[in-house]
Amino acid sequence: MFTAGKHIRGRRPVYEETIGDTYNLYRGNRSGGIVCLEKMAAACKILIRTAGGLHCDRYDSNKRGTEPSRASILMENQQNRNHHSLHSRNRAGYRTRGSRKFHRIILLFLIALLSTLFVALQLRPRPNTAKIDAALRALSNARNVRADVFAPTQFHAAETSLRALIAEWQAQNRRCFLVRDYHRTIELASCVDSLSKISLLSATHEKDSLYFNTIILFQKLRSSLAQFKESFGELPINREHRDQLARSELLVSEGCLALKNGEVMLARKRLETAETLLTNVTTEVHSNMQGYFVRLPQWTQWAERTIAWSRNNKKAAIVIDKLEHTLSLYQNGNGALKIPVELGMNWIGAKSRNGDLATPEGQYFIRHKKNFSKFHKALEIDYPNAEDRKRLCDARLGRSESSAANLGGNIEIHGGGGKSCNWTDGCVALVNSDIDKLYPLVCVGTPVTIVGTVNHKLLEHYR
Repeated sequence: MFTAGKHIRGRRPVYEETIGDTYNLYRGNRSGGIVCLEKMAAACKILIRTAGGLHCDRYDSNKRGTEPSRASILMENQQNRNHHSLHSRNRAGYRTRGSRKFHRIILLFLIALLSTLFVALQLRPRPNTAKIDAALRALSNARNVRADVFAPTQFHAAETSLRALIAEWQAQNRRCFLVRDYHRTIELASCVDSLSKISLLSATHEKDSLYFNTIILFQKLRSSLAQFKESFGELPINREHRDQLARSELLVSEGCLALKNGEVMLARKRLETAETLLTNVTTEVHSNMQGYFVRLPQWTQWAERTIAWSRNNKKAAIVIDKLEHTLSLYQNGNGALKIPVELGMNWIGAKSRNGDLATPEGQYFIRHKKNFSKFHKALEIDYPNAEDRKRLCDARLGRSESSAANLGGNIEIHGGGGKSCNWTDGCVALVNSDIDKLYPLVCVGTPVTIVGTVNHKLLEHYR
């Protein structure tokens, strides 16, 4: 039995065969014929039934020649539709199974690729961040103890290695992750860590050493200042040197305060500046005093001559020692009275001109006694004498003094003292009770010798 539209393996549908055969017969027998016409009529009938969805069956002998009922036709049409639907599903099924197989292959490939990438990411080279962090902490600790100041060589070497580490790390990060090599980075991190620890130890040691040395320097300066005041505190040093001395004392105090606050470098700087100033002042004063003591033999000769005069003439004589700040009265060559005195504000050295506030040095005598004076009682001496005038003339010739300079005068031994400082304009001041004792023991013409000192021990003291 043949069914219209049904494919049989290796054959075309019946209506296609019939039409094709009829067309071939028609082409081969154009003259027509009954067979040909019958064939064509049968083909048209089959074609019409096929277009209407009917079967073109070859009926059995008992049904041949009978027409199918409407119910049979509808049933056959339904069977034909089911058959075509099943055939279409089978063809789609072949395509679906092929697509699923392809999709499975693609999925397996993607899974393999992702697995490979995951393994590569897990096994990729990575920097040892623990060592890098340790190196950074070590460098930070070194910086906290001021290694850049106390151990600059090691600290700067550590910083240089750190910069090289960062550059190497960045260079490796720019490369493909599969070919990165962080061995050099780890070596640099170890180098930074080692140099930082070395600089930390060096800085700590240097800081401790500097702290103790600064303490020693502070104690030395404090002792030097005390010794300077003891040795030269009474000396009339010039204004520049006084300012330097005051500045050094202030810097020593600031250095002590900085040490208490833990600022060792600041304290060291202050104390070193103070040491420089104090050294300059001390050196200058020592130099001046050495030049001053050059006249020591002359002073000794003057004093001995005055004492000898007192002894030979059985009279009173006065010797004033400027460095010891004493007035000694000799009777018959023997010491009868020793009185503390106060001198001019610029008493070191001989008086060279009017207004220099210096107490003169030389051999004088009492020219006038004043029972009533601005300063209780006074003994005026014959300053300037011939020796003073000659010295001024030599200074003018040597141009160390101007031609308008004059020696001044009116130098006295008077009362009004007791101020515990050198305050006069060049005179010698005693307390009133002492001038009262001295006044009746001397007379006009009594020798008055004023010297720097006759105490040779002071020469060693001021060296």
